[in-house]
Amino acid sequence: MTESAAAKKVTAAKATAVKALAGEKKAIRRDAYSNDNWNKRRKLIFISLGFIGVCVAYLVFLAPDDVLRQNLAYALTGAGVSIIGSYAFAATWDDNNKRSTLAQTDVAMVEAEVAAEAEEV
Repeated sequence: MTESAAAKKVTAAKATAVKALAGEKKAIRRDAYSNDNWNKRRKLIFISLGFIGVCVAYLVFLAPDDVLRQNLAYALTGAGVSIIGSYAFAATWDDNNKRSTLAQTDVAMVEAEVAAEAEEV
C-alpha cells in the first residue's frame, strides 16, 4: 500500500470520527432538551401550592380562631414560600448544568475538528 493510500485511509477514519462526534453532540443536545421533566415538576408544584392555598383559606375564613390554627396557617404559608423559592433556584441550577454540558460538548467537537484538520495538513 502506498503512502498516499494510507494517508487517505487515516483521513477518512478521522472524518468518520468527527462525524461520529458530531452525531454524539446532537444526541446530547437532544437529550438535554427532550428529557426536560420540568412539566412534571411544575404540575406537582402547582398542585402543592393549590392544596396549601385551600388549607390556608379554610384556616383563615372557616376554622375557629385559636393559636394552633394560626400557627398552622403560618407554617403552611412558609411551606408555600419555600416551594416557590426552591422552584426558582432549582430551575436556575438545572439550566446552568444544562448549559455547561452543552458547552463541554461544543468544546470537544471543536477540538476534534481542529485535530483532524491539523493532521490533514
